[in-house]
Amino acid sequence: MDEANEPPEAPAKVSLPADVSAWLAEADRQRDELRVMLDEHSPDALAWRPDAGRWSIGEHISHLALTNDAYLDAFEAALVEAREKGHLGPPPYDSSFIGSRFVRSLEPPVNRRFKTFKRLIPPPDETPIGDRLAAFERGMDRYAALLEGNADIDFGRARMRSPFLWLLRLTLAEAAETVLAHNRRHLWLADEVVRSPGFPAAGRA
Repeated sequence: MDEANEPPEAPAKVSLPADVSAWLAEADRQRDELRVMLDEHSPDALAWRPDAGRWSIGEHISHLALTNDAYLDAFEAALVEAREKGHLGPPPYDSSFIGSRFVRSLEPPVNRRFKTFKRLIPPPDETPIGDRLAAFERGMDRYAALLEGNADIDFGRARMRSPFLWLLRLTLAEAAETVLAHNRRHLWLADEVVRSPGFPAAGRA
């Protein structure tokens, strides 16, 4: 074959740090878990509340989308600042005592519930469930893009302030884990709705 007609070589895949790869894999797993949950139940079941003081499955999804959008704004700004300061480097990433404890406090099972900031309270359940899922997945697409595009950052050296708790400073590794831990928390709470007495039987697959 003439060299001029040879197909161009595919670009070499960039090897991601193990921590970044693990975060991305967990994000994909969470997407799959949520899709399965939504496929198993009817729109009426997804809008059902166990009581007036607890959210429906759909509202938990909307809350995640709202929270992740706000959180990723701060995360992206911190990545830009870290690159400007030259905070680059591979794992292992350092962690802080307070930040690590904060991440653990979000993990299920949920034994302690927190008051939600007003701007993160989900809208009424008139929003179609497909729109809620799409909003959540857009946020997770952004999360993945930020990690993949900044995999050379030292996520243990670079830090950011929580956009919701101003006194809380997290390493960017803890910030990345916070998104996933908060997602796991609300996926657990959404499953708790399914397990609640009175959950619409017609909503089950």
